[in-house]
Amino acid sequence: MPGSRFAVFAALALSLACGDGGGGPSRDKFAGTWDATKLEFTNTANTSEKVDIIALGGTYVIDLASSGSYSAVLTPPGGAPEVTTGTWSASADIFTLKETGTSGNMKFDYDLSGNTLTASGANTEFDFDQDDVQEPARLSVVLVRQ
Repeated sequence: MPGSRFAVFAALALSLACGDGGGGPSRDKFAGTWDATKLEFTNTANTSEKVDIIALGGTYVIDLASSGSYSAVLTPPGGAPEVTTGTWSASADIFTLKETGTSGNMKFDYDLSGNTLTASGANTEFDFDQDDVQEPARLSVVLVRQ
């Protein structure tokens, strides 16, 4: 029965996207407050060009709620704190952040080992040459649970 097979597939896909079963980790493994020790943007046109906001003196703290919501505060070096909120999910190998009010999401490959969450490869943009023009970039972050 094609219809019932589709329903089973849809339910499995939904459970994987939410990180609740299907071989994915429990949301409780991610829930908590995390501090970034690395927040690095890599220019996709020139992969040797990288900017690590934390190494430059910035901070990033994200609170992942077990409900699947998050709030984050990015404080760039010498700048004012920027607060974002949204939802998060984790499958067996993809960690996703969906910021409130945006149409896209950021999908990372990740490794959760103890109190360290390493996430890399999300497509984003960053102004590498500070000319007010965003260039395509990849984002990598290392988070340590508080």
